Amino acid sequence: MKDIQLDEDKECPKCQTEIPRNFNVAASSSSDRESLKKLKNFQKSCDSFLMALVSKLCFNSNTAPDDDVVNRLMGYVTVKTTTRGLNAQQLLLTKPMSLFNHEIDPTPICRFFLLKLLTRKR
Repeated sequence: MKDIQLDEDKECPKCQTEIPRNFNVAASSSSDRESLKKLKNFQKSCDSFLMALVSKLCFNSNTAPDDDVVNRLMGYVTVKTTTRGLNAQQLLLTKPMSLFNHEIDPTPICRFFLLKLLTRKR
């Protein structure tokens, strides 16, 4: 599985123009709205599949997953960043977990699900 990218780096796949964080897809016609609805449903189904797969393969037994597996899974939902300035410090932030790195994650369902599984096994 390709590593999931940080949500901050959004750009148009055709022209590489940066997409603002507050960008909202507005469908102009009913066919566009229907296509967008189908895409979102497909992405939701794929994310559900990802959660089921991770649950089944990594957390199905009564034993906790190996540390390497835990570190890899944590890498999918967290990122280390350093603040700027005189009081620079390192922060651990969460990021969206999805098969689709272009999708903005307004509800952190996948991320919450994975963190919940990790805390149960630790």
